Amino acid sequence: MASSSFRRVVIDDTDSLFQYGASWSVESSAARDATVNSGPAFDQTLHRTAANTSLTVNFSGSDFMVSSSVTPILVNDVVQKFPEWECIVDGNSLGVMSIDKGITQPQNNLGICSSVLGDGPHELVLKVTTNAISPFWIDAIQYTPSANADLSNTTFKVYNSDPNIQFSNNDFATGTYGVKLTQTTGATTTFNFVGKSLTWVGYIFAGYANVSSSATYSIDNAPSVSFALPTSGVSFGNSIFFKTPELSLGPHTLVVTHQGNNKTMPLVLDYFFVSNTTAATGAAPTTASTTSGTSTTGSSTTGIGSDTTGSSITSFRSHKNNTGAIIGGVIGSVAVILFAVLAFFLIKRRSGSGSKGPPMKEYRDYEQDGAN
Repeated sequence: MASSSFRRVVIDDTDSLFQYGASWSVESSAARDATVNSGPAFDQTLHRTAANTSLTVNFSGSDFMVSSSVTPILVNDVVQKFPEWECIVDGNSLGVMSIDKGITQPQNNLGICSSVLGDGPHELVLKVTTNAISPFWIDAIQYTPSANADLSNTTFKVYNSDPNIQFSNNDFATGTYGVKLTQTTGATTTFNFVGKSLTWVGYIFAGYANVSSSATYSIDNAPSVSFALPTSGVSFGNSIFFKTPELSLGPHTLVVTHQGNNKTMPLVLDYFFVSNTTAATGAAPTTASTTSGTSTTGSSTTGIGSDTTGSSITSFRSHKNNTGAIIGGVIGSVAVILFAVLAFFLIKRRSGSGSKGPPMKEYRDYEQDGAN
């Protein structure tokens, strides 16, 4: 699979792909998830450290993003510098970064470094500098896999612009952050996928409507299952609307039908998680920048977090963060400029909080046309 995809593999922090140095411990994110408006950590697990340490991830692909959870430490209302981290890809540093001063509340699904790479095998080393006062958490890595990569027992993140997702005619609009939403009674979303389970992830927008609603989903023409579309005084990103029970591994058809109307909460789709998929899960259109061959030595950062020059941190789908990019010389300066412009808009898209939704993803987020 080339680096031109609306789908990315998501690997949890508990996977053996992550090779941890000293002073890391695994913990559940359940209690934390209940206190943030940026969605649950992937698979509700995190690895935590309160020491200077590192981790290594080897993968085969053409881009990547690492997602984290952060809890800014404020002293006299000023965010402290720690923790700091440095992402090193194939020996090339993307710079030393830290939490931006504009992020003052705990967050999940925050992209902390990402790059577009030459397609092939890569080594990512993440070095962390921190202390007991301000610990660091790692959540997951997302990447577009190489065509020959082993994709058994994997989870894919499938964005709402994937060509296998079909929306009923003229019923869905593109909303804030690129989500698809509808208030049309009977509007449907159909998705043909290969896997063992599926999770629908959307947004709950504060103030959009004051009346809750519902929708239904059906798998392979089975009886419909109802799920709620609640109201909220606070916007919630990366919100799980429903997760299917475990299915037989193979092809399935999902049909979701909106039961509300133009006076109730909309049905919103940001992306799907599809578990235990294979490379045959669908075609892949194009990201912002692509390059062929092996990884190159040049690197150009557009900032994930805050580096020594003060660039700001945001989250994946650099849909919810800045992206540091390693871009081959064959791409040229024009591609670098285009990528930086895309990163700017993606950062804008996820960096706000309040009624427009969380800063950040998603993750726990690359923009689909740029990145349970």
